[in-house]
Amino acid sequence: MAMMKEEMTMKKMISSMKTLVALLMVGATVTSCSSDNEMDSPKASAVKTYTMTVQATKGGDGTRALNLDGNTLNATWTAGDVVEVWTEDGTTKKYGTLTAATAGASTTLTGTLTTAPTDQETLTLKYLSPNYSSQDGTLTGTANSIDKICDYATATVTATVDGDNVTTTAAAFKNQQAVVKFTLKNGDDALSATKLVVAVGSTEYEVNPESAASEIYVAIPGFSDKTITLTATVGSDTYTYEKSGVTFANGKYYRVAVKMTKQAAVPTGALSGEFSVSSTKKVYFSKGNLYYDANATTKWYFATNQWDYISTATGYPMDLFTWGNIDNPAYNGTTYYTENANLSGSTDWGSRMGTGWRTLTSDEWYYLFNTRTVNNGTGNGYSYTLGKSVNSVLGVVLYPDDYTGSEYAGSDWPTFEAAGCVFLPAAGRRNGAEVFNAGSFGYYWSSSHDTSDVEGAYIVVFSSSFLNHAYSDRRLIGNSVRLVRDVQ
Repeated sequence: MAMMKEEMTMKKMISSMKTLVALLMVGATVTSCSSDNEMDSPKASAVKTYTMTVQATKGGDGTRALNLDGNTLNATWTAGDVVEVWTEDGTTKKYGTLTAATAGASTTLTGTLTTAPTDQETLTLKYLSPNYSSQDGTLTGTANSIDKICDYATATVTATVDGDNVTTTAAAFKNQQAVVKFTLKNGDDALSATKLVVAVGSTEYEVNPESAASEIYVAIPGFSDKTITLTATVGSDTYTYEKSGVTFANGKYYRVAVKMTKQAAVPTGALSGEFSVSSTKKVYFSKGNLYYDANATTKWYFATNQWDYISTATGYPMDLFTWGNIDNPAYNGTTYYTENANLSGSTDWGSRMGTGWRTLTSDEWYYLFNTRTVNNGTGNGYSYTLGKSVNSVLGVVLYPDDYTGSEYAGSDWPTFEAAGCVFLPAAGRRNGAEVFNAGSFGYYWSSSHDTSDVEGAYIVVFSSSFLNHAYSDRRLIGNSVRLVRDVQ
């Protein structure tokens, strides 16, 4: 019996120990889960912020909102105006934004910064990012008026940091553009434009009024001693004005009356550039080389693109013409048309394209390439550039008289064409039933015969590195023709 009691006691002890171990394991598991949860879901730490306060005035020549009091440009704040806080250079780091508390000439700017500047750091405060490209010619009152989209002003301040508070020296905001009211005139009469482009050097500011206007306000970043060009669109006409040595200072208001000059309309089929061919005459070039197709309804026409050429010896369309043989342009014989020895008469190729079109004389080709001045220089690299390709076609680029851009380097041709540049493709030449040098040499007829050679007439010939302005060629040779019209 004693043995049995002792055995039962031992079993109870073992059972109790198992229960204790199980409870300990459950406790450990619960403790482990609780610890894991705390690690997986830490408490979010609050982002520290700083309160900034600035006393701001319109300063020097003012900031916004812009308005006129008589002839004076005034500037005041509007409640709710937002100002950005930047490092001194205005581009490296933005600390946050401030808001104007009240309207008027002065206001208190307050806001919350997520990063504090260092004590005594110099800061730049900026009001409004300007959008000079969307102006509508008004000062105030519309969605695209200057006070809404162009009233860019800045101030420089020194910060004082005290715990969570940032204060600064007083901020005297100054506008970063001039405001100019242009009054457009045609003589003594008002000129109402639907578009005005103001060019300062190579930078243009386009203004599109909601309706035609003769008084147009323009916001322009300040500049000193530069040439300014105005181009106004009035119906289907274009008027221009240019003045050198102009200065517009930031924060200033100017009133400028300009008497503009009406420009001759560019003829249909012509490019916009104007090219001097003598000391008194300018011309427009046709949009492409001359083509002829005996089987087409319209037999004579211009190539679609400046770089287009065909250079075939037989068949239609064709673009390499024997000199003077207007009535039989594909003539391949051994004689040539001599009824009118000088093509400047009724048999000029231009007569086939309507009144006004003509072929340049040899002297005019020479003046075009060798005499006129473009970009303060003459010859290759100034008035023209040899050895350049457009759309993978070799040729020569001609720059209009008023061209001020860079030399064509072989890319971005649409920009150069829009500036009025002309391209003459190297289309080769035809002798009877054979074509030579297509793609490497260009040969272009003049309307001038060679008085020393009954079989000769003058051409311009060029390659990638060679140019002859007055080469005498046989009249039975087929060469390219590029027509012009005089600027009236």
